Amino acid sequence: MGLHKIEEGKLIEYDQKPVSTEFEIHDFIEKHPDILGKDIFIIGREVKTDDSSFIDLLGLNSQGNTIIIEIKKEQTPRKVIGQILEYAEWISTSIGSDELNKIAKIKHLSGFSSLWEKYKSESGYIPDLNEHQQLYIMAEKIDPVTEKLARYLRKNGIDIFCMEINFYEQNGNRFCNTKRIVGNEKVVIPDRGDIDNENYDWNYYSQRRGWTEEAIERMKKFVDEVMDLGRKENWNLDIKFNRNYVAIQTKNKYNIWVLKERNGLVRIELPAFKKKSEPPKSELNWQWSEAQSFWIANIMASEIPPANEMRDILKKSHDSRE
Repeated sequence: MGLHKIEEGKLIEYDQKPVSTEFEIHDFIEKHPDILGKDIFIIGREVKTDDSSFIDLLGLNSQGNTIIIEIKKEQTPRKVIGQILEYAEWISTSIGSDELNKIAKIKHLSGFSSLWEKYKSESGYIPDLNEHQQLYIMAEKIDPVTEKLARYLRKNGIDIFCMEINFYEQNGNRFCNTKRIVGNEKVVIPDRGDIDNENYDWNYYSQRRGWTEEAIERMKKFVDEVMDLGRKENWNLDIKFNRNYVAIQTKNKYNIWVLKERNGLVRIELPAFKKKSEPPKSELNWQWSEAQSFWIANIMASEIPPANEMRDILKKSHDSRE
């Protein structure tokens, strides 16, 4: 089957004109990512992984999901499934929001100072980045085995797509034709952002988020200690359970401490500490997040300190948000 148009009652067939190199497809998708989805934008090309492989194109969508694109000219080799899964595992476990921001700033932010500024300007809100990954395999022809494996993965919760992309020409006019081979089927992705009626609690983090029992136990102990300390200090604190994190809030509903597990570590965020020149004073290894503009720490669950040792930081966080 080819590409045709009807002109004055006549059927005119366009000649298929394959690209000369794989990089021509890279160029096209980098410039026109909306052929994958209207809310997708590219943040990196030839992104080097920790094993010195290269992700063809890396993008994000409006929900903050990471878009991993692997491109092959002609027919996909069977090993492409394993290749893109390796990329997804690396992105999921080794790349955080700050790293994504650094990748985007190299070439793809178009005048914005950060990904956060871009999201706020274009969408009006800033999503949590890289909570899910979408995988796209693109080629002139999708191999039957690649298609079969991708369908299996999709039915088992991996958000993977296979698309064929071909170029045609007639009388000097060039056209691109894409066909989604895999991706029209429903995929069950845990914790989709559009689920609003989920009951969030400590059990949710264990059963749905996959947080370790040790991390949950230590975080719960710390939060309970903070709440006890808050009652003694008349801070009037509250606990907020979110899809991605648990937060300690002031009575005005401002987050002062945010805890989550990521990549086997407990991540502590201090949204109230917004001055790079004033890091929190404690023995934890605090790091400044350029992307989020506040101080964070990534520690082992066993390293979570008693709340009393964090009293000064908690008080400063509380007072600055009151």
